[in-house]
Amino acid sequence: MIVSTPDEARAIERTQPHQDIVEYQSADQELAIIPPSSAWGWFPALSLIAACSLLMISLGYTLNRRGEEWGASLFWVGLVVLFAPIAARLLSAEASRRERLALIGLLGVSIYLVKILHSPVNFTFHDEFIHWRTAIDILRTGHLYEPNPIIPVSPLYPGLQLVTTALMTQTGIAIYGAGNLLMGLARLMLVLSLFLFFEKLTGSQRMAGLGALLYMGNPTFLFFSAQYAYESLSLPLAGLALFVAARRQQEHGLTRLGLNVTLILTLLTIVITHHLTAYAVVGFLLLWTLVAYLSNLMARLRYKGYTPRLPGWNFVSTRLGLKKWFPASSSGPVSGEVLELQPGPGGAALLVLVASVAWLVYVATFTIGYLAPVLRDAVVEVVRLIAGEASGRQLFKGSVGQVAPFWEQVMGYGSVGLLILALPFGILHIWRNQRRNALALTLAVMGIAYPATLGLRFTSAGWEVSNRTSEFVFVAVALLGAYGLAWIWMSGRRKSWEWSTAFVVCVTVIFMGGVMVGWPPFARIPGPYLVSADTRSIEWEGIAAADWSRDGLPKGYRMAADRINNLLMLSQGQQRIVMNVGDGVNVGTIFMARELGPIEVDRLKKGHIRYLVVDKRLTTALPYIGIYFEAGEPDTGVHKTPIDPVALAKFDKLPYVRRLYDSGNIVIYDVGEISGVR
Repeated sequence: MIVSTPDEARAIERTQPHQDIVEYQSADQELAIIPPSSAWGWFPALSLIAACSLLMISLGYTLNRRGEEWGASLFWVGLVVLFAPIAARLLSAEASRRERLALIGLLGVSIYLVKILHSPVNFTFHDEFIHWRTAIDILRTGHLYEPNPIIPVSPLYPGLQLVTTALMTQTGIAIYGAGNLLMGLARLMLVLSLFLFFEKLTGSQRMAGLGALLYMGNPTFLFFSAQYAYESLSLPLAGLALFVAARRQQEHGLTRLGLNVTLILTLLTIVITHHLTAYAVVGFLLLWTLVAYLSNLMARLRYKGYTPRLPGWNFVSTRLGLKKWFPASSSGPVSGEVLELQPGPGGAALLVLVASVAWLVYVATFTIGYLAPVLRDAVVEVVRLIAGEASGRQLFKGSVGQVAPFWEQVMGYGSVGLLILALPFGILHIWRNQRRNALALTLAVMGIAYPATLGLRFTSAGWEVSNRTSEFVFVAVALLGAYGLAWIWMSGRRKSWEWSTAFVVCVTVIFMGGVMVGWPPFARIPGPYLVSADTRSIEWEGIAAADWSRDGLPKGYRMAADRINNLLMLSQGQQRIVMNVGDGVNVGTIFMARELGPIEVDRLKKGHIRYLVVDKRLTTALPYIGIYFEAGEPDTGVHKTPIDPVALAKFDKLPYVRRLYDSGNIVIYDVGEISGVR
């Protein structure tokens, strides 16, 4: 049986399960035979391959933990084995819609499991400890908004923690299991929502699969957006909101009402879950509303037969094909022209805008002071770089001088280069085929911002901004890249296996390059302890010290420590940490000064600090992330030598300082006599 749309094919499959279906593929004008017996296609076989790739990655992790350098090779090979076969199947014309959905879900969850295998028994990523503490505070006190000194905005957006604590209380599982289960479900929702969104926009299952594949090349996809953090939940909610907003445009009656309710609840949940995602959704919906308004205005002008009279109009309209849009006549409605107006998401945009502003003003005012310095520093560095007053950040080079291997640099540049190459073709495709679709035009405009965000990577402050915006901008980049790469591919010899293989290689390079661009080399794979290297600095001696402090120290007193022990003491140890961002006290000099002078004593008193956690390993190497304690410490980001051992040993010689705990590397001191806290 021959059908013309995917919806018709699905309807026939439900009513006549034994009927062979020949489906019209709108993106490439091909017919694909989809017999019911093979509706799952290669999904079982590719599931087995995915399991083998995860086993390979797990083995690579284990070898690297033992110091075997070739463990990293297994990691990279495992990623290729996981991604490339599924990509090849998704790009084929034979796969059914059911199989494509299953494969996208399989790939999304498998990539998430790569992160779980990185730390299978305990949280190790920086932000995970902060949200862990916020969730524990909700369980302990029964109240929201308990202060969190490391990221003070975390308690002000409690959506993630509310779902986590509900899951914990209903199932009895610990926070590590509850958090990872929640993030896994969120990852599945994200990839499926994006597939459905792209399918709705393109009308093609095949293009939807390619778009979802390219989104996984987002630099934050593998690790950052998979950690237990509020953005990891809000981003899938945003993906769901996009799909619902796009689908409701064509629905009526009770179906539209249900979609409206779903959209409202999703948008409000985003507002209370994560600030940046809420602002990104506001910006996107407002842009979509503006584009829809302009598109409707153009439609009315076309209907009236109006031709703009601007200097150079004939030249521009001829080159861009605008004369098809604006007939030459201006004497009234064009014969046969149908006035087609598109409803924009104005109501949804207004709702999320008002809700975000209200939440910011009445609950999360601190967010302004939290985000403003980051954005300001990024802008200042970009201006100084353009003016020639700064040398800029060297790409693929870490804070302690480690340089990424040449092949990783090639992959990183290749990933970005392929996307940049595909973008113009994608924009041209939308202009030629979907220029009356306001949503498609909105994504085209949004995709133009991608090259601009890349420029921020040449500055130290802007790098983080660029990395954090990529997960939002990549929705547009994925669609434009899918259109562009498909256009390039279809212009060649599509039936040639060499051409198809090259296309799969390009998509795989985009994914692998995104991993290399988005996450530092030392943090991708677990291994032996490194100084101030976040995931590589979380180990059992520090965890044991935090456990002891939770059980052995009285509650309610304040503690100061380095960056890593701050995380452990805050979450596992449930201590009150003192930091500059939350308390206005930069404790770095207390530890780094060779002697405890008046300045250091004043900071102890100002911070009401009773306990100090000293990690002697800080004297053995430079900090991999550029700081030992927090931004603002002496030589932030430009440390030339490790901390002087004399500086950390000074507390043993001071009167009235008591040593409470000593594990060999980690020592906890009571300095209450000096700070006046007893």
